[in-house]
Amino acid sequence: MARYLTVRGTTEVTVEVKKSRFVAQLVVVRVGHAEAGRVENAVRQQGLAVEQVEHGIDVRITLAVRPLDVETTVSHLSQLTSGRARTELGGTHWVDVLADGSYLT
Repeated sequence: MARYLTVRGTTEVTVEVKKSRFVAQLVVVRVGHAEAGRVENAVRQQGLAVEQVEHGIDVRITLAVRPLDVETTVSHLSQLTSGRARTELGGTHWVDVLADGSYLT
């Protein structure tokens, strides 16, 4: 069953909200500041849900990944950064999927 959300203001926008969700595995990837933008862009281009980006000594990018895709994602991150990315698994998190396939985390 689809739901529709209409927001009125200067322009009127109607968005179809799809009732679909999955439990995602959180994958935390740590990279240097020089690589962070490229890595974040690459994972967004893959359609992965970026939960959080934290800047400190290094950059921690937390991704919400479908459980069956975790191994492939970690391998891709390693290839993308020539092995410099450090990854660790976090907890789990529910992710809602919108009608256009994008994620609402």
